[in-house]
Amino acid sequence: MTTLLITALPLILGVLVIRGLEALDRTRYPVRGISPSYFASVALLFGLFASLVATDAWQRTSKTTLALSTEVSGLRAMLRIGEIEQQEGASIKAAVLSYVDEVRTRELSSTGRVDAFAPPPAGLHTLYKIGTASGAFQGNTSVNSSYLAALETVRAARLQRLELARNQIPPRHMVILFLMGLLTQIAIGFSHGGNRVAMAYSVMLFSLAFSGAIYFISAFDDPYSAGYHASFAELAEVV
Repeated sequence: MTTLLITALPLILGVLVIRGLEALDRTRYPVRGISPSYFASVALLFGLFASLVATDAWQRTSKTTLALSTEVSGLRAMLRIGEIEQQEGASIKAAVLSYVDEVRTRELSSTGRVDAFAPPPAGLHTLYKIGTASGAFQGNTSVNSSYLAALETVRAARLQRLELARNQIPPRHMVILFLMGLLTQIAIGFSHGGNRVAMAYSVMLFSLAFSGAIYFISAFDDPYSAGYHASFAELAEVV
């Protein structure tokens, strides 16, 4: 709901700018004679700042996807070891299933944000107990080392994923982005002074593009948005 309100804000601002400039035309201070290219200088600053914010969100999306893929690969590696080592196989599969279920419930839901320093899933503890038990994997140190390496990969990837989920775009950056967009809307309106139809069309056209940019930035910045669902669904396919 919050994302929809933020996305609709540029459209609301566009309507207010149009109404304000129309009211200004009915006063003794109408805006006339401004070059149509005037808005380009303001729009350039808006585009620059918007691209910086979008790049930040995009990079975090890529890093989160990579961390999740690494986490899933580590879980699959442990499952493959469990298929070879029949003695620990059932325990490994049950622990991985517990881990996946708890992660999806606590960490990958919109109501289950977990801090990077919160207690890890119980399944992770169980997986460590299996690997550190005396005589694990029939005393095969090579297999045991591979298992523990995969487990450490899972743990590190999980922590990285949680840390990335916490580091969202600062509110002040979004405020500056909206301010730049508002100034661009006003500049576009000024550049069409005296032509109400052209002003309305131009301002609202930019407002639609502005709204679309905000939507995609918000989607990439939210770890529980549709942009992440495909990657997060991989955890359900592990077992």
